[in-house]
Amino acid sequence: MKKIMAFAFTTVVCCCIALVGSALVAKADIAAYTPVTIPFSTTDSLSSADGISFSGEHGKGYSFEGQAGELVIINMSSDELDPYLFLLDNNREWLWDDDDSGGGFNARIVYTLEYTGVYYIQATQYDNENGSYHLSIEKGMPIAYTPVTLPYSTTDSLSTADRFSFNGQYGKGYSFEGQAGELVIITMSSDELDPYLFLLDNNREWLWDDDDSGGGFNARIVYTLEYTGVYHIQATQYDNENGSYNLSIEKGMPINYTPVTLPHSTTDSLSTADGISFNGQHGKGYSFEGQAGEQVIITMSSDELDPYLFLLDNNREWLWEDDDSGGSFNARIVYKLEYTGIYYIQATQYANENGSYHFSIEKGIRVMLNGDYLDFEQPPIIENGLTLVPIRVIFEAMGAAVGWNDITQTVTVEKDNITVVLRIGSDVLTKNGENITLDVPAKIINGRTLVPVRAISESLGAAVTWDEASNTVIIES
Repeated sequence: MKKIMAFAFTTVVCCCIALVGSALVAKADIAAYTPVTIPFSTTDSLSSADGISFSGEHGKGYSFEGQAGELVIINMSSDELDPYLFLLDNNREWLWDDDDSGGGFNARIVYTLEYTGVYYIQATQYDNENGSYHLSIEKGMPIAYTPVTLPYSTTDSLSTADRFSFNGQYGKGYSFEGQAGELVIITMSSDELDPYLFLLDNNREWLWDDDDSGGGFNARIVYTLEYTGVYHIQATQYDNENGSYNLSIEKGMPINYTPVTLPHSTTDSLSTADGISFNGQHGKGYSFEGQAGEQVIITMSSDELDPYLFLLDNNREWLWEDDDSGGSFNARIVYKLEYTGIYYIQATQYANENGSYHFSIEKGIRVMLNGDYLDFEQPPIIENGLTLVPIRVIFEAMGAAVGWNDITQTVTVEKDNITVVLRIGSDVLTKNGENITLDVPAKIINGRTLVPVRAISESLGAAVTWDEASNTVIIES
């Protein structure tokens, strides 16, 4: 996680340096870091007279000595500016940063020191604001982990007497041994606080965290173990609340994936006998082979349960999910494939319901204009054997002007000396005053106007062909 964030942050910093130019080169760092002893607390202020921090904003610097393994908690709060914190190593290289983890717009870093020596802090702000702030640095007591055996369930409580978790809140720790490939389901629920869960590896590095996936404000992590060995859990909360909670850890049955060929349609059912999906609910799995650039449309509908869909890559990592895009409580994913190979689908539901469902997956219709594929927010559809496409995307790409009259529900397309007028719901279009009958009327779907692609393209002088093998409309203008 740290490597990913460091890379992303370095990219941002480079962009900032490029934007501010020579002014930042002349003043590229906070000039001096005030040595402090922990615990430390101060009230100070920022202004344009201060040095430039990692974010390119004005800030002040502090340094402290720490021991490897110590937990430090750095808080910066203000009513006059939006605090931002950076923690740097002894070479003044980035270790961590934070904007809003302190509640409201306040910043907080909770960090386990990696070495014995000097660390640096930049107390800065988000948007070149001036004003006073309060800064504190203190040592925290790291969480101790109670070894447990799966399945495990307990009722416990959190208070200010507990130790600090990854998010700087009080929490309790648990550890367990697992086998590579096992699926574990960790649930934390409470009526007295807002549960938050962290899953850590054998080095107590972040693997996953969750706030509300357990329903309501409850937390749930569903995770396939990556190695055989020890894992750690932090059971904490969102906002320094005290109260009791229930925690459970159990092994789940992974979903099996049935290979299907597109197009595919089936009616099936879900029950507690099925495997566990990404959201911790019972579900069924399907896999298919796709080509890079293809668009797929995955639909799951039911009158007996609330459908939920996950699309995963060839490593069964998350690509997309959907709950209600299929209308009412039905699920629908429209996705442009990123690579050629295997994809996986989890057909599941929202709240541990049993019942039947209908599932379908098909290739979407692609549209190629003068050799280039077009992208649509609302995909093209086929109705009565005719392809309807979103009008604005296509015809603006053709260089035509597209107008809309909301009162008359009329679309006007103009290109060169041609004017085409089409009213929603009508099966007649007018080209330069001449009526042309359509086999399918224009319609509005999800706020987009769809029209018969062949008729209206040919009305502007374009040639339209259909490639059955690739599900592609080819327009040459």
